[in-house]
Amino acid sequence: MIRRHNRQRWILVAILCLIPFSALCEESPFGGMEQKVLTALSGFEHVAGTDFWASLGTESLPVLKRIVEDAGRTPLHRSRAILALAAFPTDETHAFLSSLLLREDPMKDLIQRHALRALAVGFKERALADIVPFLEHEDFFIRESAAKALGTVGTPQAMDILRKLLDRRRAMKTGEKDTVFLETLEKLTAARPKKAPKP
Repeated sequence: MIRRHNRQRWILVAILCLIPFSALCEESPFGGMEQKVLTALSGFEHVAGTDFWASLGTESLPVLKRIVEDAGRTPLHRSRAILALAAFPTDETHAFLSSLLLREDPMKDLIQRHALRALAVGFKERALADIVPFLEHEDFFIRESAAKALGTVGTPQAMDILRKLLDRRRAMKTGEKDTVFLETLEKLTAARPKKAPKP
């Protein structure tokens, strides 16, 4: 009788231990891929780059998007997931990153800054229309991120936009000048010489 009671108790314990595991499996439809993605996003000494994400394949895309959209995730995971999307320069990814620029979110500033960078890395000149409006954003960090994104694009058109913006900012009245932003623009434009005129 005692043995039977002990056996029933151990069966009950085993069932209770399995419940969280089963719930976890049901909660994540991505199985092992989600764990791979989270491990890569959590790197300390080594941060996964676009080559790694491309090698992981498009199966990681829905996992990355889910992490980006989950407001309960850490800022580190969400920001790195956004940057990882640059490894997949498809129309669908472009549309998703563009939507992040306008989405209301508890981490809106962080989301916008990293989306601007990801657009620049993944889509280059195709992302100019997304990036340029944020050069006049009221938040300094968003403006700076947009300017740096254009520097990342680095094409003659992108650099021309930065130089014209620098000229406009320099022409503003002293009290209206954003000296830190001016310094950022000067560094970005100085890093790329002007295109030589055609003979």
